[in-house]
Amino acid sequence: MIIGFGNNTASALASDITAAQTYFSVVPGAGESFAKLLTAEISNPSSPHGIYAKLTLTDSQQTVFEICHLTAVSNDTLTVIRGQEGTTAKGWSLNDVVANFATRGSEQSFVQVEQLQGGDYSSATAGGAPNALSISLPSTFSNNNTADWLIKIPLLVTPIATNTAGVTLQITLGGKVIGTFPLYKGNKAQLDSGDIIAGVPICCILDQSKAFFNVINPVAAYIGYTPSNPPPYPVTSVNGMTGVVNIDVGYTPSNPPPYPVTSVNGMIGVVNIDVGYTPSNPPPYPVTSVNGMNGAVNIDVGYTPSNPPPSGQTTTGNTSAYYTHSNGQIFLQCIGGVASNSSSNPDVTVYLPAAFPNGILGIGGSFSGSGGDDSDSWWTATVASSSSFNLHTRNCSGAWCFVVAGY
Repeated sequence: MIIGFGNNTASALASDITAAQTYFSVVPGAGESFAKLLTAEISNPSSPHGIYAKLTLTDSQQTVFEICHLTAVSNDTLTVIRGQEGTTAKGWSLNDVVANFATRGSEQSFVQVEQLQGGDYSSATAGGAPNALSISLPSTFSNNNTADWLIKIPLLVTPIATNTAGVTLQITLGGKVIGTFPLYKGNKAQLDSGDIIAGVPICCILDQSKAFFNVINPVAAYIGYTPSNPPPYPVTSVNGMTGVVNIDVGYTPSNPPPYPVTSVNGMIGVVNIDVGYTPSNPPPYPVTSVNGMNGAVNIDVGYTPSNPPPSGQTTTGNTSAYYTHSNGQIFLQCIGGVASNSSSNPDVTVYLPAAFPNGILGIGGSFSGSGGDDSDSWWTATVASSSSFNLHTRNCSGAWCFVVAGY
């Protein structure tokens, strides 16, 4: 629970009370100001907190005191927990003072900068055993005997021993044990032996179900596998896709990652794509590197930097040709002898020797003739389809040659 505050909130008892009473009335009309103590102007609906307030009972001379916790207000009747912060519940008389004074307990609940930077509320050195950790943190969740608790910040836990199997974490908040939770990694997988190293803090995040914690920095995620230092097992498929990657960092065919792997993607190592995919059957994700070579790539079955595809093949002919990969896919075409005259034939549709499988990426050209060298004399080439483009001329004429790239 958090503490509510007010401005100069004070009144008097409307009648005598005994030491055993857990509710009493203040003078008529004063209850509204006490009800405001149990509200917060700043709140997060995703993280609700109970609110209570500190009340002090004293005589008119302020010679004796009793501190109470205000938990509810109904009209002018206040519900309280008596005798708090080392004070003793006693009988009080009509017109004795009821006020929201500052107390040691209320002011010690304020978080200070040094406490935040020192991690007082979110980090601890673990006790317990190597595979059964325990920590204790200060908290006000259990104030006034409430059972609600919430942890939405990462907890930094420093173990004193290296684990040898799956691990649990027992947490005590404000002196009250709230439970013992499994520690998982990845897709709710048990920690492996050595995932926790003595003296190395682990970062634990509570699952929304409040049933377990995820460790976001298990040691296996930072082993550093590379093509020259591969993992000690072959991985031939991920998510049922055969021949996709050589995976490192803790995943095996029986424990694949719960997502498509695109390249390194935060994993240590290089993605190899060696089997099963072709330009007509591409993988369902972008590929940014192959065997350590960065940049956009074409996936051709079996090709690697040490086994590149052959030089390809071309058609024959003097004025037009095309260039293909060895698997037959066209990616470069040339065509020459395209004639145009701005006066009689300014728009010409140019047909390529063959259609690209998907489309045209770019067109480059040159011409021999008159004009085309000032702001009122020019030509353009624009894509029409995967097998053709349009040539438009203004105040120029001659013969053009083009080089066209596609995919």
